Amino acid sequence: MKNKKDLAVGLIMLISGIIGTVCAIVIMNWGSEIRFLGEDFLAGGFWEANEEIIRENLQRIRFRHPLSAVEISTIAVMIISLAMFIAGSVLILMFIKSNAVKRNSQENLRIIIECSVMVSVAVVLSLYTKIWRAPLGGSVTLFSMVPLIIIGLRRGVLWGYATAFVYSAAYLLLYGLGSVAGIAGISRNLIIVSSLIDYVLAYTLIGTAGFFKSFVKKAESKGKKIVIASAATLLVCVLRYAAHVIVGAAVWYEITKTQSWNEYVHTVGAWVYSIIYNLQYMLPETIITLAAVPAVVTILSVTEKQNRVKS
Repeated sequence: MKNKKDLAVGLIMLISGIIGTVCAIVIMNWGSEIRFLGEDFLAGGFWEANEEIIRENLQRIRFRHPLSAVEISTIAVMIISLAMFIAGSVLILMFIKSNAVKRNSQENLRIIIECSVMVSVAVVLSLYTKIWRAPLGGSVTLFSMVPLIIIGLRRGVLWGYATAFVYSAAYLLLYGLGSVAGIAGISRNLIIVSSLIDYVLAYTLIGTAGFFKSFVKKAESKGKKIVIASAATLLVCVLRYAAHVIVGAAVWYEITKTQSWNEYVHTVGAWVYSIIYNLQYMLPETIITLAAVPAVVTILSVTEKQNRVKS
């Protein structure tokens, strides 16, 4: 009976998530155009009087525009709907899997708490350990992907993707939307596309590490575990990089050319530009993340031993 209730709740959440997301996208597409605070300042001659100060500040923060209550509500509905879609999918998949695997509620609660903690750690690392920022978006952080990789390798695909998705939504709300929507000249449609691919898809793909859980667990030596965990880490970094490259070529290339943000964009094609631009921060990010793999394997080994003692 409980499993059937989980299935029913999962279906309701899945359908509600789809409907909510579609409605939010329709409202975003047909709503009024976004006003930019930066444009208001520039129209009044503010730029000419304070050009030097503004240029210095723009190195650290971009102009952000005020969102109306409707727009804020629509964005919130979209995030909640996407979360419901993912949660409903997870419940349905757990129902399908329940015939082979039985999990008690206490264990699920413990895993949820563990995932929540890892999301919090990843968000903090993403926001406060940026050691280098690319001129037009993207940054190098200290191990911000590691907590999500740990969850994937420790808990598997479902929990890995769910945790990575929650992180992507949190990071999008706390940093991404302000960064993307605060750029003058970008339409609402492009904001949606960029947000979904550059943040939600790119970071949710980190959950792919969960496919390597069984391989790490079965590996007999620590060296083999490190090799497998390194392969998982490299794969998720490549997948995240691929998502950034796609949105860079499809969205940001033309915007960069129109805004004349740099000269190099006029000398190469969209894909070459996006590949090179995103590589400048994803390569060091990948190297730093790979450097943490031995520590990741140690954490997995310690927690596995603790679980054996408890059982």
